[in-house]
Amino acid sequence: NNSRGGRQNHRANLPIEQGVIHTLLDKFGFILCADREKELFFHYSEFKEGHSDDLNIGDEVEFRLGRAEERGGRRGGGSEDDDKMSAFDVRKLPKGTIYWEKEDEPVGKRW
Repeated sequence: NNSRGGRQNHRANLPIEQGVIHTLLDKFGFILCADREKELFFHYSEFKEGHSDDLNIGDEVEFRLGRAEERGGRRGGGSEDDDKMSAFDVRKLPKGTIYWEKEDEPVGKRW
């Protein structure tokens, strides 16, 4: 039996990462990670500092990185879901907190 309190305690062991809000939809959004080339799903209920209306695209955030199943979603035996990660305990950071490494090549050019 997984109680809500047990799930919260387990989350304290999840790694903390940073990123920027990339997409905001009806009840969820996506965070562009600072340390990996990946967008992570987050549900607005994971935003811990107010209402989801306070979030804007481009906001810098800190979050805990965990498997999607930590949110209490579908738990199947399938291997397809094994690599799906989500952001939990999302919190806003002051602008300029995250250092983004610049690429040598110009972004957006295709050859």
